[in-house]
Amino acid sequence: MKNSVVGLNRTILEWGIQEEVLKEALDLRFFGRETRPLHVAIEYTTDPFIPGLTGNREKCLKFLVEAGIEPKEGENWRTLLDLSQEERKILVTNLVVHMVEHGLDTTQAEQIVGTIYTLPKERANTPLHDAREFAALLNSCGKMCCPGLGVAVAMSDRSENLRLAVEFANEYRKKLATAISYFLEYPQRIRDDKQSFRYFRGNEVIDHLIVGTVTSIALISRIVPNEKPLVGLAETGEGTIKISARGTRELVENGLDLGTVLRSVLEDGSITGEAGGHDIAAGALIPQRTEEIFLNLLESTLLLQIGSEEDTMKNA
Repeated sequence: MKNSVVGLNRTILEWGIQEEVLKEALDLRFFGRETRPLHVAIEYTTDPFIPGLTGNREKCLKFLVEAGIEPKEGENWRTLLDLSQEERKILVTNLVVHMVEHGLDTTQAEQIVGTIYTLPKERANTPLHDAREFAALLNSCGKMCCPGLGVAVAMSDRSENLRLAVEFANEYRKKLATAISYFLEYPQRIRDDKQSFRYFRGNEVIDHLIVGTVTSIALISRIVPNEKPLVGLAETGEGTIKISARGTRELVENGLDLGTVLRSVLEDGSITGEAGGHDIAAGALIPQRTEEIFLNLLESTLLLQIGSEEDTMKNA
């Protein structure tokens, strides 16, 4: 199946299916498939990112109407589960066409359909029934600085803690949607004055809790061209700046290693801070008012890494 788990996760999945605590199926990969009105589920979907629809509720509603799909039944909003098979086919076709018209290739657009996992022992039409939404709820608790809340829900606490966790998850999704709109409405906020990477400053819109996620979405969804890395900067409110750097698998295959680059920048000694991560995704924490020094050092270090890789390829 498309987008299905592999390796050890596959082993766990097969055990879960055998024990009847997990189910696997192929369907539209909307966020909030069971719990949100259809147009809201489309609005909140960031993986895959749907250009022109993700983060824009009004356009999502208009899209459904123009596709011939009735968003309401009587006074009630319909969810994805309320659609007939014919309506689902119409929705998939229109979404793929829409995404291709907005610059995605067919393979990317078809990612809107993939493997979904449900937890049959959890109540249907709740954030805990869809495994992806359950995972996002737990992640939101961590991102919103309430990890204990997520642990409680994961350990089967279905009391007031669950209600609070759902509130945090909703707030987190709203933050992400606002952040995406930040780029879509004002593309010039992505700076392109460096040769080896693009970057943006979160300012008051994108805080340090979501800058990493936003950087990933912006690059993977091609809101930002992805032929070079993207770097996000956000104030923490504690006198430091959080740096989030993201690349693509293709860039990594061509020699990019963001974790090594960020560590090398701080080892230069010009600024203090902490850095870590992997080849495709890395982060750092630096003092405020050292951003320009950091960006200049990042430029020279990345150019050196890319140049070294190109030299190796030429001599091979």
